[in-house]
Amino acid sequence: MAAKQAPKAPGWLRAPKELNDYGRQFWRAHAKRLCMAGRLREDDLPLFVLLAQAYGMAMEAQAKILEEGLFRKDEASVTRKHPATQVHRDSVAMYNKLAPQFGMSPLVRRREKMEDGEPDEFDLFLGRRMNLQEILYADMEKRGR
Repeated sequence: MAAKQAPKAPGWLRAPKELNDYGRQFWRAHAKRLCMAGRLREDDLPLFVLLAQAYGMAMEAQAKILEEGLFRKDEASVTRKHPATQVHRDSVAMYNKLAPQFGMSPLVRRREKMEDGEPDEFDLFLGRRMNLQEILYADMEKRGR
């Protein structure tokens, strides 16, 4: 019996050349999965490229800050924050605006779970917690507290 093969990603799903290494890593980690889940279509690619670029720039800026430090001296020997901090902040802001459009935020996933009515792990946790509270209250009532 032959092993089941994973569905093949469409040819248009290749990472574009304009992504840095971090952006390509992001692309490889998420593009196929989102495509197979129906969250990424060919006409979404320009927006997804921007998302991968935002991630790549944020990570590259973070690496630069880690390498050179959060502060540096300018031409006048005044200590200032590293210019990469602004690049990081802007890239994270862009990422946070784009990621929910592909279902890549906890809030969006939570809203979708509420719409389809299927319980997720958090719902199950809350259910178990409620059951424990009900048991405790019933026990307290029996004891007259």
